Amino acid sequence: MLFMKSLLLSLLLTTLLSAQQDDWHFERIGIYLENDVFFDTDLDYTDASKFSALLNRTDPSNTWLHIPFTSQLERTHFISFSYVRQMFTPDDIKTSDYIKEDRPYAGWLYAEVGLYQTSSRHLDALVLQVGIVGPASYTKEYQKVFHQLMSAPDPKGWGHQLNNEVGVQLDYQHKWRFIPAKFLGVSSSVIPYVSGEFGNIAIKANAGASFRLGWNVPNDFDTSTIDDVGEGGVPTQATHLIKSNHPWSLYLNLASGGSVVARDIFLDGNTFSKSHSVEKNLFRAYGRYGFSARYKQYELNFVNIYNTEHYKSQDFGHRYSGIYLSYLFN
Repeated sequence: MLFMKSLLLSLLLTTLLSAQQDDWHFERIGIYLENDVFFDTDLDYTDASKFSALLNRTDPSNTWLHIPFTSQLERTHFISFSYVRQMFTPDDIKTSDYIKEDRPYAGWLYAEVGLYQTSSRHLDALVLQVGIVGPASYTKEYQKVFHQLMSAPDPKGWGHQLNNEVGVQLDYQHKWRFIPAKFLGVSSSVIPYVSGEFGNIAIKANAGASFRLGWNVPNDFDTSTIDDVGEGGVPTQATHLIKSNHPWSLYLNLASGGSVVARDIFLDGNTFSKSHSVEKNLFRAYGRYGFSARYKQYELNFVNIYNTEHYKSQDFGHRYSGIYLSYLFN
């Protein structure tokens, strides 16, 4: 825990110092909450939270903060800082027995820094994550206290969780943005993406697309879940969301995609030590639906996500919900 506190403190100090030096400006701050409680389950990817800040780099002259091998022409530059916790548990949390055919208990606590370059039609994102998996993430203690407060069953199997392991991830994503013509005052956007993740936590290739339909769909690159690469709602230009002629927006949000997975520490087990593991599926897919609403600087996104089976002995796919709250700066 001391490691993560020191990492977070360093991250915050770096943000403040860099903001003064490079004249960065806050674009948005957000809270992400994900849980499967709405589907009356408490298993698999069962709970997560994220606190993030997105800043506009008004002077992008520091080329070491540019994403390599990408075009710099007519681009707006952003940087994000986040603090994230994710929790994974087996189906039966009431037993202290080792459950061979079910996924391991695991917690993943990490800090994230992301670089973003946007235009009206393209987004490039490069994201670094550094954190800890295992008892040092204190996910066991978090779940036990939370369940006690909610009068939920006591999770008894955390003695079989993954071992402590420092995690380092480097992820890249590219998004395209297509804007069909308005029809009867209704606007829409189509945003395909491809991404890759590499590190000792996961090695994956991803692809998919989202579709939004409603009134005053914002000029950004759509909502992202915590497990997506990088920050959600990155705008095409700085302060472009607030400078819109309309102070509000309301729209439906649909998305689907899939992944090819070479490594997943939460199923394959620890990289450098022996631990509980299950046989993962090489291919996985997801579907997402929900709605988004914004009034002036306040934004709410609510989504339901369905994942196909992630490992061979899993009986059914998993569903969870996400609530994302944001404050947009002028």
